[in-house]
Amino acid sequence: MAPSSRHGAERCETRWPPVGRHLVDLVRPIATRLAPAQPLPVVLGGGVLVHQPLLQDAIRSALSRVGFSDVRVLDQDPAVGALLLAEQLATTLPGG
Repeated sequence: MAPSSRHGAERCETRWPPVGRHLVDLVRPIATRLAPAQPLPVVLGGGVLVHQPLLQDAIRSALSRVGFSDVRVLDQDPAVGALLLAEQLATTLPGG
């Protein structure tokens, strides 16, 4: 489906919205359980989510309909965040 996003956007415009709605169906119960009083930011990471603007739009649209307005797209590999967290932990632990 990804190549058709680049070469036939009109075809993908009808395919991405259902995908976005399905992802929201997965995100909403988890986010509601983690923070029932207020919506959490939603972070999109991974090849398809980062490199498909039409899919990002579909997800943003579906999320906004259920009260999530803060949607972020990673601009670095998720492993970078893991390394930064590990570094922070190493400096805050006793003997670090």
